Amino acid sequence: MTDPTLLRAGQLLTVQLLAAGRPVSGAAVTARADGDGHPVMGRTDATGHVTLPIDRDGAWLVRTVHMVSGAQAGVPDVDWDSYWATFAFHTAGY
Repeated sequence: MTDPTLLRAGQLLTVQLLAAGRPVSGAAVTARADGDGHPVMGRTDATGHVTLPIDRDGAWLVRTVHMVSGAQAGVPDVDWDSYWATFAFHTAGY
């Protein structure tokens, strides 16, 4: 939702998490600046959106994991099916 290539420290990044074209609500999303041990975390709302504060310049990695039961995924012999999503970007001031 936010173009990460235009971000500067102190601005907000909003992303939307979709699975099979539908919003994923309640998913934990973590963003971490390169070389910094303090992650920024949030949970998606009912529309799959989460907004995270980008509090410093540098390289960032945003990630999440979406888990569904095997029955929901159409794979009855599997307990859980996991979908991983990541993306990386640099703030504009970097």
